[in-house]
Amino acid sequence: MQRRFCYFIMLALIGCDQVSIDFFDLGAFRVMALVVDQPEVDGSVNTTVTITPWISDIQAGGRSVALDILACPDPGIALGQEPTCDQSLASTQIVSYADFDTSVWAAQNYTGALPAFNVMIPAGLLVGLSSMQQFNGIDYIVSIVFTVGEDVISGFKRIKVSSNPAPNLNPKMERIDVNGSDTATAEDGAMVTYQIVPGFEAEDFQRFDQDGDLVDATEEYIVTWFVYSGTLSLSRSEPEDKAVFQDDQDNSDIPIIVGVLRDGRGGADVLVR
Repeated sequence: MQRRFCYFIMLALIGCDQVSIDFFDLGAFRVMALVVDQPEVDGSVNTTVTITPWISDIQAGGRSVALDILACPDPGIALGQEPTCDQSLASTQIVSYADFDTSVWAAQNYTGALPAFNVMIPAGLLVGLSSMQQFNGIDYIVSIVFTVGEDVISGFKRIKVSSNPAPNLNPKMERIDVNGSDTATAEDGAMVTYQIVPGFEAEDFQRFDQDGDLVDATEEYIVTWFVYSGTLSLSRSEPEDKAVFQDDQDNSDIPIIVGVLRDGRGGADVLVR
């Protein structure tokens, strides 16, 4: 019998219930992030976006991962609808994807980016909306079901469709420092700190509030940490925070640290250290 989990990848990682801290400990299959090359697109033209799933499946030691992918306008998630696409609707796209065998990832401990896939977001989704609604945008979602062995894991990615002339861009991580250095490594039994170095500052942006006023805002960067062969003091942090890492002295495997930087608007970047 297959086991079904629902880890929804949105602005942050959340699940059907509150995600336990064990979720951030790598070993079993994990979907760490879904990264889209354009988190916000122009609603007046057809736009093809590229989505890259980042996963880890260390304990399995290599196996096939199957993805079932659907894409559609937001069905009303904010109103309580499930973050899935109705395959019977003409507005739903079915995206083909070849199974991937993680056995080729042996050298990188079965952790990394799956082959990317493309989704075409059609023009015309903003027709009939007010100018303010068009500027703030609506969501287009990509729903993915991962099947690995007996586990079935569901996730989705939001992509903003708007008329905003300054669309959101992904954040960037230059590196993950160990004890303030980009060349240092964690020594056996040592306690060290991990901290990301962003490639650039959080973006300033504008949006219309509920009163119809155009207001200024600034993104808030959040880092989600995943760790293997050790423990980390933080599962989520801000870029200036230092996460304290203690390696697992009972495990001879090389520690893995994965940082996922999110901007709170659908943009993301991933680094493995």
